[in-house]
Amino acid sequence: MSATPGSRQSPAGIYGAQVATLLNGAMVAQAISVVAELGVADLLADGPRPTTELAAATGTHEGSLFRLLRALAAVGVLQDGGDGSFSLTPMGQLLRSDVDGSMCEYAAFVGGDWQRALGALLGAVRTGSTGFEAAFGKPFYEHLATEPEAEARWNRYLDQTTQSLLLDDNVLDQVPVAAGETVVDVGGGRGQILAELLRLNPGVKGVLTDLPFAVEGADEVLRAAGVADRCDVVGGDMFHGVPPGADAYFLCRVLTNWDDERCHALLTGIREAMAPGGRVVAVEGIVPDGGGPHFTKLADLGNMVVGGRLRTRSEWDRLLGGAGLGAIEIRTTRSVVFTVIEAQAT
Repeated sequence: MSATPGSRQSPAGIYGAQVATLLNGAMVAQAISVVAELGVADLLADGPRPTTELAAATGTHEGSLFRLLRALAAVGVLQDGGDGSFSLTPMGQLLRSDVDGSMCEYAAFVGGDWQRALGALLGAVRTGSTGFEAAFGKPFYEHLATEPEAEARWNRYLDQTTQSLLLDDNVLDQVPVAAGETVVDVGGGRGQILAELLRLNPGVKGVLTDLPFAVEGADEVLRAAGVADRCDVVGGDMFHGVPPGADAYFLCRVLTNWDDERCHALLTGIREAMAPGGRVVAVEGIVPDGGGPHFTKLADLGNMVVGGRLRTRSEWDRLLGGAGLGAIEIRTTRSVVFTVIEAQAT
């Protein structure tokens, strides 16, 4: 029975389509991930191509690929030519591997293991564990240490999102370092961020520390940036100690990945290791207080998958203060995600 003009729609009629769109979000994310994994956007870099050619180039089933591409055209990632051909929209251009701000590795990462762990979110909510532990039986970083392909995919994701979400937005311009100082990058992986920080600050020396498997390849990254002569690489577990005597301890996208208890232990160890008058500088997202919408509130669900949490300003104050760090200063950046947090030893 159709509604008559001027009749009042039910709540289901008003909001049902919006709820359905949200419920279909997992399918959209997976579809984008598959297209990124297949390299479809690179194949469309020069313009529209028929599904027949795309299927041959990607080694996929033509009919199934067409349905996948048609679905992504319906949400604005691709343009459907109406004759079996597809092209990239401005949004779809970001799935190319060769453009500034590329998100292809980000998109590829959210498929596979990530989707499986996200599917265990109910268990994480019920138990307080992580989706990864529920899905794989071990914590996220243990999984990376034993699965080379997963670790390689994680590194590609970190490299690309570091570039697009942090370096391209000049977040490091807000990191307070001075000539003659030594900075320890704690949990810095292969050193992409530290290399750029040292390049921007020629008078600063660096120490990169992370788990031994995580720092593999760091020497090449540092040499390519021209800063290898000013940076040492130390493999080790940050929870068992950090290189002592530095002026600043830099943690970028690290504290968010651990719960308050582990962060307290890490920050306390850093506080004890730093030189007199030393400081901690963290680059993290901060969840705004209040009930309004914000990207970090949704991103925090990702931490329920891998571990840790995003924190509000008051939670950061308590965490840092409890580790003997004060005089907290928050530096805003151009990034929609990252803020620079500086705390001095007290």
